[in-house]
Amino acid sequence: MKRQAMLLATLLISVNPNVQAAPVWDELNAKQQAALSRFESQWNTLSEDRRNSIVLGLERFNTFSDEERQRVQIQYRRFQNLSREDQDELRTQFLRFQNMDEESKERLRRQYESYKNKSDSERAELRRRFERERGERGERGERGERDGRDGNDSGSRNDSGNNNNSRGNNSGNDNSGGGRGNNSGNNSRNGR
Repeated sequence: MKRQAMLLATLLISVNPNVQAAPVWDELNAKQQAALSRFESQWNTLSEDRRNSIVLGLERFNTFSDEERQRVQIQYRRFQNLSREDQDELRTQFLRFQNMDEESKERLRRQYESYKNKSDSERAELRRRFERERGERGERGERGERDGRDGNDSGSRNDSGNNNNSRGNNSGNDNSGGGRGNNSGNNSRNGR
């Protein structure tokens, strides 16, 4: 069965001209190599999916206006300044967002826009309230485990991101603040 799947995949790739094998380093043009130079030493060891993803990302980046490029670069630097834990959390939020249906994504975008339009003091109050509620949920979970229950309230929150608004769950919009509304300049790289 596995052999048949591999054969089918090979045939589909060879028949579909839009699917290309990921280029090895020497197959990248000079402009691509310059832009991806930090990957040079490991490029040929990256998975084909990863190399294709990087090349497609570069192609997309090259279509951006100067303003969009600058915004992406700022967001990337902010992301790099986050702790490894915060980066992992942001990646998890992003994947959760990607797996949402379009209606949920749009609802979350509207919530985030509403959050961004609030004053600093209103956002700070939302963050405090979220942290307090998160702590209470954690305590209920611990009590539930001691009582032989799992601590999951059916009404506590759903994982579609509806209660993440106070964190600015920005996984689909703007990674600049790491979803915490904090100044990324204050985040250390925690020994990285």
